[in-house]
Amino acid sequence: MCIRDRYLTTENDDLIKYEALVLAPGIQLNYQTIEGSREALDDPNSNVGSIYDGLVGAEKINMFRQTLKSGVAIFANALPPAKCASAPLKTCLLIEEDRRKMNLRNKIDFHFYATGGILFSVPEYNPILIDITKKRGINVHYYEVLTKINKDKKIATFQNAKTKAFSEVKYDTLVFSPHFKPWDAIKDSPLSNDAGLIPVNRYTLQHPTYQSVFALGDGTDLPVNKTAGAISSQSPVLVNNVARYLKGYDPNASYKGYSVCPLFTGNNKMLFTESLFGYPYHSFFTNNMKPKWIYYFISRYLMPRFYWSLLPRGRWYMSFIHI
Repeated sequence: MCIRDRYLTTENDDLIKYEALVLAPGIQLNYQTIEGSREALDDPNSNVGSIYDGLVGAEKINMFRQTLKSGVAIFANALPPAKCASAPLKTCLLIEEDRRKMNLRNKIDFHFYATGGILFSVPEYNPILIDITKKRGINVHYYEVLTKINKDKKIATFQNAKTKAFSEVKYDTLVFSPHFKPWDAIKDSPLSNDAGLIPVNRYTLQHPTYQSVFALGDGTDLPVNKTAGAISSQSPVLVNNVARYLKGYDPNASYKGYSVCPLFTGNNKMLFTESLFGYPYHSFFTNNMKPKWIYYFISRYLMPRFYWSLLPRGRWYMSFIHI
């Protein structure tokens, strides 16, 4: 890769010249940082699952929702940067509500392990989630990072991010998120920052050093939650600004920092955690600071249609908030 001369080198040593380079590399799953995690996931009888583990992982989590009847259920999230960081919390809240409906709640001890000191990265939403977990008897443990899984002994090892002390916890069911890391091709290139992410102007999505380079999505250093809602809002800004760059004009579209995490708090209930560069935002007609059925309806029935039918064809980009 020679950015100044504007060409890329492929695995076959082919050179590709470009006028503008658009990058959306994302970040990669890093199971290696949790010892034994891959082995536990690959064992169909281990009672360890991750929603990030493709279709197999989704089916395993669904099995837990149907068959969990007793014991200790542990849910653990990932260190930042993480994509859809609240996925384990959503799973926890959905399964907990299912147990209530099945009259099994008093037979299961629910624990949620957060790698930081909050449940959600936008502080204004945090008290809402704290209240929900308290009312539903979910034990929350802060600054606890999952480091090891022993599937045979059913022991999860956590390290406290503050004290660095290790603790072993017995479980009957474990749902976790792997940690994440940047791609080596980006990290080892002149395009990345010290964290291995691509720095961009937070409004124009243009690289601060190499003006012919633009980037969007999880692999950038944008200070927003890494979600599909975020990259959907970034896309039209980038398209506009790349087109102007190729014509010799300055970028004039501005990304407002929009991100959204549709956070299931139960069946037919959702907290629609919208934000603009980390500050709460409300794009609908109603206050979204508490779970509502309308957000569940939108995410369950409308968003999949937009996501699969309109976004891939470039026909919809959440255009009501992005520019």
